[in-house]
Amino acid sequence: MIWELVEKLNEGRDPERLALKYKKMAVDALAFFRGTAHLFYEDWPKDKTLNDVPAAWLCGDLHLENFGTYRADNRLTYFDCNDFDEGCLGPAVWDIARLLVSVAIECNEREYRAKETRDLCGRVAVSYANEMRRGKPRWTERETSAGIIRDLFDGLQLRTAGKYLNSRTVMEKRRRRINTDNGRALPASAKDKAAVMSFIDRRTEFACIDVARRVAGNGSLGVPRFVVLAEDEDRNPFLLDMKLAQMASPLRYHKTAQPYWANDAERIVGAATLVLAMPPAFLRAVVFAGHGWVLRELLPSEDRVDVASSADSAFRSYAEALGAIAAWGQLRASGRKGSATGDDLAAWDVPCRRLVEFAQDYGRRVDRDWLEFRKAWERKTKK
Repeated sequence: MIWELVEKLNEGRDPERLALKYKKMAVDALAFFRGTAHLFYEDWPKDKTLNDVPAAWLCGDLHLENFGTYRADNRLTYFDCNDFDEGCLGPAVWDIARLLVSVAIECNEREYRAKETRDLCGRVAVSYANEMRRGKPRWTERETSAGIIRDLFDGLQLRTAGKYLNSRTVMEKRRRRINTDNGRALPASAKDKAAVMSFIDRRTEFACIDVARRVAGNGSLGVPRFVVLAEDEDRNPFLLDMKLAQMASPLRYHKTAQPYWANDAERIVGAATLVLAMPPAFLRAVVFAGHGWVLRELLPSEDRVDVASSADSAFRSYAEALGAIAAWGQLRASGRKGSATGDDLAAWDVPCRRLVEFAQDYGRRVDRDWLEFRKAWERKTKK
């Protein structure tokens, strides 16, 4: 049953990259949760406590591994949510609930007792609620970070644009090309390559050198996506990410009023711009081949915390920090394009106890669904 549900929502994706997605999802329950946001919204409970809440701008796919560092268009580096493919206007609890479920799943993976899981989820929920009550959005950069988030920032000091470019490209006959042998990119067809190169040359201020299919993320693997090697007017090479925008998972199952967007790429860019303190470098919505695509620069400052490898104390502190960051993003976008005002969000009595109860229950369900999926995947791959 789970296999059929997952396959239905992934119809039409690039088979080669979809196989990579399923392989990732089979690794553990958190990877499965990352790749099945649609199931979370299909299963969302109908009780009043979790639905009669203020509207807020959402990431839509908030979980432990959807945060990281990024270079903003002011060239400074921040730590925040870094994926808005599912971004939309919706009940404020959706983001914190999804984050809490991911915390509960990680606790199960670490074999925490039920009380330990409940206590940590409670601290994350309270961290979110306290920041909501304060009503003052902040942001995270190196000087204001701590713990494993600070370690992430410190590690970036050793990176350079040149090293990053060399890790993603190769030199062939004195010309730079995208490396398609390192697991991060696959060759593009001649037709796709020519179309994307022509688009970049005509519709941007850059010259396109090479194009490949990008392998990145989890939930979006298999969606048409390219990595573009381009040059600026001074012939400095750099990389761009270009991804087809699709309908947000929450909006497949819930009729929440949305502002007008010309296409889903406009929605994604709009949500990121509203929620983040500063948008990522060169973030823009473009129309290519009749569809909306999200275009942004790829930079060496992008990185994520390796949650699975972190010590228990670091994991707990990290999870609490994410609760606060989730609140800051919603407060930052308050009063914009249909969101509740900052005063309304600050006055809202966040249902922490009910959220924790839901997170533990749903986390156990994800574990069961993942085991069913993994068994089906193993049968399929052995044929």
